[in-house]
Amino acid sequence: MKTKIVILSILISYLSIGVGLSQSREEMISSLDGAFKLESTSVVFSKVIEVEDVDAATLFDRVLPFFSYRDDLYGYEVSVTNRQSNYIIAQGVYKSIIYSFNSALGYLTKINADHVVRVDFKDNRLKVEVTLVSAKEYRSNGLNGPLRYYSTMNYSLMYPANPQEKEKLSRSEKKDLELFYKTQSNVNITFDNILKFAKKDNSSDSDW
Repeated sequence: MKTKIVILSILISYLSIGVGLSQSREEMISSLDGAFKLESTSVVFSKVIEVEDVDAATLFDRVLPFFSYRDDLYGYEVSVTNRQSNYIIAQGVYKSIIYSFNSALGYLTKINADHVVRVDFKDNRLKVEVTLVSAKEYRSNGLNGPLRYYSTMNYSLMYPANPQEKEKLSRSEKKDLELFYKTQSNVNITFDNILKFAKKDNSSDSDW
């Protein structure tokens, strides 16, 4: 039964990877162009969200529950909450951004992305920044072996944050580009979810 579950997971991962790889190099580069900035050794995605007629304190109260809602990413407590200065900081992990099987060498690979989310609040708007800290790779010994830590990669040293002027991408750069593209998809989901929480008025839930 366990073997069947593993095989099913691999098939699902192939489908997931296929979706990413169906995007051409040009499409992935175009999607990432201008989407992030390089700050020292960090890669930062940011988005300003407008919410009309809602003050900063209310936006704070609306967004804070997002982090407990996604406790699978951020645990049960955020790192820093400061109501006076109106900001929230939380450390999280995007899990299984890459999950694949190397048939030639016979091992599974999983890559997670450690990141930090900071949300700053002002009346009628908030700014969300997602800073990519590192990508951690885990590998198994064989198909059924447990996944163990293998290596840590710094996004700022990878393509396209660290561009190479080449007509063709090397195998390593293709891997970097795919990882960046799939990480961006997770970041965009974070932006979308925080937007939903920021726009949701929970006051009616307690006024019955």
